[in-house]
Amino acid sequence: LNYAAGAGSYLTAAFTDTSTRNDNPTLEPHGNTVGRYFTLTMRRRLSDGAEIGLVYAPWIYRDSVFNRMNYETSVVMLTGSTRF
Repeated sequence: LNYAAGAGSYLTAAFTDTSTRNDNPTLEPHGNTVGRYFTLTMRRRLSDGAEIGLVYAPWIYRDSVFNRMNYETSVVMLTGSTRF
């Protein structure tokens, strides 16, 4: 999902939902998993051509067999770019 809010402001949202549902009789890792990845990005272009941005990304991964692989994490990132 992309949205242009004016001449230099952008908002992007992405969501990915993955899962595997196998018989997995030998109980191998990665046989039954769920992943949910959401990323929200906001960018603003300044008058001199430079750009600043903010990213927020909470991600979740679950493995029903090998739970040591599970994680819940969030990333908050401030970005910047300029031309030279």
